[in-house]
Amino acid sequence: MNKLLKIVIGLTMALALVLGVGAFKASAATAPPQPLSIGASGVNVTYLQDALLSLGYSIPAGATGYFGLQTKAAVTAFQNTYAAEVLAPLGLTSGTGYYGALTAAKLAAVLAGGPVAVYPAGCTSSAGYSTTTGMPCTGGANLPAGCTSTVGYSPTTGVKCDSSSTTSGSTTLSGGAGSVSAYKLLSSPTNLREVGEGQNDVKIAGISIEADSGSDLALTAVKLNFSEGTATRDLDRYLSDVSVWLGSTEIARVDASDFTDTNDFDKTVSLKSGAIIKAGQIGNLYIAASGVDNLDSADAGDTWTIDVDSVRFVDAQGAVISEDPGTASRTFSAETFATASNVQLRLTENTGNPDISNVEVDDVNTTDGVLLVKGNLKATGSDIEIRELPVTLVSASAEADIDTIATNLILKINGDEIQSLDVGADCALDETPVTGANDPNTIMCQFDNVDTTISAGSTATVEIVADLNGTDDMADGEGSTLSATLDLDGSGAQGDVVARDESGEDVTDIPGSITGDTQTFLSTGADVKFISSSFTPENVTDVIDGTIKIKFSVRAFGDSDVTFDEDTFGSGAGLLDYVLTGPGSDNGGLIESTQTTSSAGIFTVTSGSTKEFTLSVKFSGTSGFTKLEIVEVDGTTVTNVKASY
Repeated sequence: MNKLLKIVIGLTMALALVLGVGAFKASAATAPPQPLSIGASGVNVTYLQDALLSLGYSIPAGATGYFGLQTKAAVTAFQNTYAAEVLAPLGLTSGTGYYGALTAAKLAAVLAGGPVAVYPAGCTSSAGYSTTTGMPCTGGANLPAGCTSTVGYSPTTGVKCDSSSTTSGSTTLSGGAGSVSAYKLLSSPTNLREVGEGQNDVKIAGISIEADSGSDLALTAVKLNFSEGTATRDLDRYLSDVSVWLGSTEIARVDASDFTDTNDFDKTVSLKSGAIIKAGQIGNLYIAASGVDNLDSADAGDTWTIDVDSVRFVDAQGAVISEDPGTASRTFSAETFATASNVQLRLTENTGNPDISNVEVDDVNTTDGVLLVKGNLKATGSDIEIRELPVTLVSASAEADIDTIATNLILKINGDEIQSLDVGADCALDETPVTGANDPNTIMCQFDNVDTTISAGSTATVEIVADLNGTDDMADGEGSTLSATLDLDGSGAQGDVVARDESGEDVTDIPGSITGDTQTFLSTGADVKFISSSFTPENVTDVIDGTIKIKFSVRAFGDSDVTFDEDTFGSGAGLLDYVLTGPGSDNGGLIESTQTTSSAGIFTVTSGSTKEFTLSVKFSGTSGFTKLEIVEVDGTTVTNVKASY
């Protein structure tokens, strides 16, 4: 059974606070002896601190037995509450924080809880008007403790100043005597929550508090205990602050450095007024933590255990109750921001990533903005600043000749040009790829001035485009090739991705690699693209006969038209060449077009235009894999126009 202490405010009852093992009990009849001031220490200071805490005055460090600035501030607030008795006789208008005879006498009277003669600020009796506010001094005698008139509620006991009811904050408590029916550990937040570096208000523990039907309950304080798991340093090396919430409402926040280091780190936290649980209802109390901004890497992954040792509340009769909820503890770990937030920068292929194709370029002049690779970059768990990106270029030419193909390599993000590199001067022509074998056809270019931030949950489009020389200046001339790879995970590229999350830490979880297919550069020729395919089988006993059809387009560019024979196939100018592989034999092919007709058996695609065609090839053979591929149109090599069945 939970340890329970009810403090019923009355004329003859002493104040007792049950806030943990070794708590002191102050005598309500005498109050702590005086005088006490800054620098004092000992049991009398503890008595004073316990008394002030019980009346709702804030001492964030709790009853430590040392009279410091926090205790002075609490004494000052008490003196200002009872200025007429404590300050006015001394000619003072504001509290000093010195605990003397007048303050001690008043504290004893308030602790006793009986009617006391108090007057509004600036009054010494019930006659005349206040010297500070100008308000009438009438009605000051024999008011409940903490009241200066019959209007409102006592700031110390919660009793209405006309003695008819109890209040907490702006909400009146209804009912009579009350208690908590049950405390339960909430299933969420779960055990082993991660509090990330720089993260705010991560819930680490929660308990439900069920008020019985007798009274509304006003929560006034909780005692929290943090015990070290694998942690080896003080709490404030891991957390910046700890907050307490009733549902979604914040009711307290304290610095982690305010927790007292005994065997563990503990503190009695005073709660804001208005933390009310209605009679017969359940309130969810949460403990949340904020991570420090600069977690030491050696501390990442260290664990702590949080326990709610005590809950203090007031019922509608003004009874103050403090008890151990007896719920289980929760364990949490301090993590780097990236670990706790699952920070990731992921690269995926964009639908606009180029397929294998022939690219029209000039033979003499440069051709700018040729797309080599296109992908999507998505930031997860944090805003991510990309500082550097590597790109690998591959060509049939030797690596020293790649700069004769491309003059500049340009990075674009969301359509905006971010950085341009001179291929000859800025790219690493002689580096060995991470595969360990020198590839004479490969170079690496590092974009080192990206400085672009992608918001958490957002996706940015990244493109690598190239400015090309004329084919006359390319080492391989007509038919020179180039492809580009963005390799974020470092499995193939020579360079490194440098990206940082919003905490300033490097992002290391960067999966993804995409390559734009090989682009062939021609000043005159055909660009042939696959559209669709179909297969029609003809079953004859154990022999499979059938027809494969490939629908494709032909774009003619440069100085000449593209022509090919509608029923003559082979390799060379003016012909269309295809290859059928697999079991069986080729029974012949046929070219058809609904867009253009042949003249004298020749199809013609005029320069600058695009036409669609269908190649039908019949074959017969045994069951097995069959592939049809167009490899040449009018002397121009074709790639990636094929069908398999």
